[in-house]
Amino acid sequence: MSGVPDRALTDVIRAAAKTGEPDRYLTALLAPREARGDLVALAAFLAEIGRIGEQVSDPMLGEIRLQWWRDALLSRQEGSLSGNPIADAFADVVQRRALSASRLSDLLDAHTHALYPSPPSSVEALFLELDLTETAAFLFAGEIAGANADPHFADMAHNAGIAYGLARRALRLPFSLARGRDVLPAEWQSDDGLSQALKRLAHEARARLALIKETMPRATPALKHTLLPVALVEPYLRALERRGYDAAHEIGDVSPLTRVWRLGTAHVWGRL
Repeated sequence: MSGVPDRALTDVIRAAAKTGEPDRYLTALLAPREARGDLVALAAFLAEIGRIGEQVSDPMLGEIRLQWWRDALLSRQEGSLSGNPIADAFADVVQRRALSASRLSDLLDAHTHALYPSPPSSVEALFLELDLTETAAFLFAGEIAGANADPHFADMAHNAGIAYGLARRALRLPFSLARGRDVLPAEWQSDDGLSQALKRLAHEARARLALIKETMPRATPALKHTLLPVALVEPYLRALERRGYDAAHEIGDVSPLTRVWRLGTAHVWGRL
């Protein structure tokens, strides 16, 4: 990408974030200026990593791509560039913000595991997967935004990762099932297909959401901003529960207007 103007590289990063992680992209745009660009780079990185499992049919090909990202982010030499504007931008964020290399490595490991068809062995294993991916994303965002000084930061990021991760996992079930992976634990399922599993998923997500709402009034502004994507958990769950929705074949989502409205009002009022 040498010789390409910085503005063009920035546009590539913003486009990846906006397309692949619209919730986190819009949240980044609402952040203070000093954190905004780094949060967009984080969203773009998460979008690129998340796409790998949906693009490859052979897990080994996915592992090769994830290993490339691992090398680009964790084995980067001072001043060196990979040629990928998203990788280079996020590698710079990791270095400047001193983001945890071990957490980043665990996140990549979790995405590698998700390439293979075996479902979570238990509910606890599912929550661990979500902690390594979705909770990690909230922790990174909070560290960039300065929310890590809040004493409630770790617990709220954990509950946010579970609630938001469960809702997103349910909405994207068709992609997982198309790859032959059942992403919900067997103990949540019964002979009536996905119905019982989704009811249990929604119950758990709402329980975590209630814990976040209980603590939210005591959170710092930086932490409240970090948790903005959680404002979409309830709309996502309602999309799953609407009459006639086929969770196995229909990609769930909310309208762009609903997304903007929910994030905007949560940002203004400081509550979910």
